[in-house]
Amino acid sequence: SFPSISGTTKLMTDHIYYLESDLRTIRVVAKEGTFTFTGTISSLEEQLRPDGFIRIHKSFLINLDYVQEMRVSYNSGYCVGLRHYEKECLPIGRSQIREFRQIFDR
Repeated sequence: SFPSISGTTKLMTDHIYYLESDLRTIRVVAKEGTFTFTGTISSLEEQLRPDGFIRIHKSFLINLDYVQEMRVSYNSGYCVGLRHYEKECLPIGRSQIREFRQIFDR
């Protein structure tokens, strides 16, 4: 559950595609829509790691259940394409690429 303007928004973690942080604003992208609240990506990373979430960038946590592909992006970087969410390819940070590759190649 996440705090929202209307109170608390409850989401099943398996419905969440990814979370994005911009300063202290967290954007949750899920089957039910997009929700925003104030918080830190670090605290969410600790909470959601047991549910199959991994940090792929300083600003992104993704649900590994939705990972479809890893592909080359601009500037020889990499990004992650998510199943059921084809709107964008999420960037993988240089410091997270090794850990993501190990998990993705399993």
